[in-house]
Amino acid sequence: MIKEQIQNYFQNQKAQFKMNFKPAYTTINEDAIHDLRVSIKRLRLVYRLLNFFADKQFCAKKRAKLLIEVFKSAAALRDVQIGLAIIEKIIRIFNLIMI
Repeated sequence: MIKEQIQNYFQNQKAQFKMNFKPAYTTINEDAIHDLRVSIKRLRLVYRLLNFFADKQFCAKKRAKLLIEVFKSAAALRDVQIGLAIIEKIIRIFNLIMI
């Protein structure tokens, strides 16, 4: 039963990752980047669980390596998005002060 639940959870998160991957890198949609990073965190968690419960070593680090690279790239993109949002707010405040 637990095995089935973990498999279902993994399949759901994998689907979420696939669904969010293209919008995250082809648009400037902040939600898509956030959702992509969340799905990566959840997939990594499943890998760790499988590594813990598996009879043989699951090699979670090896399997998650590509995910980690995508996660880091998305983090850099997310940092830029946040920086731009902050600059936009500062400009709005500055414009209000100058009126």
